[in-house]
Amino acid sequence: MSLTTIQQLEHALKNIYLDPLIKMIDENSGPIMQAIEKRVRPLEGDKFVFAVQYGRNGGIGARGESDNLPESNPRPVMSGRGEQRNLYGRIAFSEKFMKQAKSNKASFIDGITSQMEDLATDAKDYMRRNLMTNHTGMMGKTTTGATSADNVTMNDGTVMTQFYPGQIVDFFTVDNETNPTTQTKSADGVRIKDVDYEARKIFFEKNITIAANSYVSIHNAFNKELTGISEIMTLNNTIYGINREKNKWFNARSYDKANAPFDSTFMQEAIDGIFDTLGTKPDFIAMNSAMRRAYINEQKTYKRNMEYTKIDGGTEVVAFDKIPISVEKYMKNGEIFILSTNDLELGQLADWGWMDEDGAILRAVSDKAAYEATLTKYCELLCRRPSSQAAIRNVKMI
Repeated sequence: MSLTTIQQLEHALKNIYLDPLIKMIDENSGPIMQAIEKRVRPLEGDKFVFAVQYGRNGGIGARGESDNLPESNPRPVMSGRGEQRNLYGRIAFSEKFMKQAKSNKASFIDGITSQMEDLATDAKDYMRRNLMTNHTGMMGKTTTGATSADNVTMNDGTVMTQFYPGQIVDFFTVDNETNPTTQTKSADGVRIKDVDYEARKIFFEKNITIAANSYVSIHNAFNKELTGISEIMTLNNTIYGINREKNKWFNARSYDKANAPFDSTFMQEAIDGIFDTLGTKPDFIAMNSAMRRAYINEQKTYKRNMEYTKIDGGTEVVAFDKIPISVEKYMKNGEIFILSTNDLELGQLADWGWMDEDGAILRAVSDKAAYEATLTKYCELLCRRPSSQAAIRNVKMI
């Protein structure tokens, strides 16, 4: 392969395709991710350290004319510590494809563009799923085991939209379901052949053997994903190094509806709770499409006018109390998140970029007639004030 061709492709990846690629990822990772501030932060060790204030000033009060003035009482500050999460996306170009640059430049450009579009699609879906879930990467649990079988059935709590043909996954058990730290793999790096979303079945390219009640994650991603919103909404766990069992003020608001039929006043209750305690109003509501249908059906049943609002970019969406509803396909049935994105942040070392510390973007693939490039992002979802977020769970779908 000529050095000129490699240099041309590296120049294109860095100077022509990178900015549009970043834009495609950011603009298509959903309106909530778009609304969250992206902030470059230095690391302390391997942690993003950020200030967390709690309580109020308290330096105000009525006094007699000759009494001492109220003492100043600045709000206490704690340090939150977010783990650095390492996100990677890899693309490869065969030597045969590279040689097309000399004879068929149009085909060569089309091939690069197609790779960039596929990479953007995978990256934006990965970010959107990570945003809504938790750092464990555990995407679901099987109901059946498998003994030299090419399929498994996932339980009712698994969000099946997380799976797709071509995806590579692991199956495993964990030491502790509430706070897992270690895994024992029973199937490693299995490629999904097909998904039956209605029957909740996943089919594989080869037979596997696993136990019932096994967990599944993206290959080698266990305990390495973002601290997602679902984790921020979990009560009394330890998050960002702060034990919420001992620091209740750092919990999100939580409403368990115990299988009560959907009622839009559930959302109003959570919005009011945030406003009454903090004086702020949330700016997004997140739910899956089935929950949005329940909301729309309720409005039709009571002959109420459907509310709409526009989000950044001019898209009109369904709203409640003038708050836009973002349909998030990676959320569970019976679950609604009330979000204040001003208190969320994507801390990052830098935006997406090519791995090129040695000056080269493309590297020869060992034992293959191909070259590959790696897209990287080092980041973590941070929440300065979980009490401005709320989760409504166990709502009966109607």
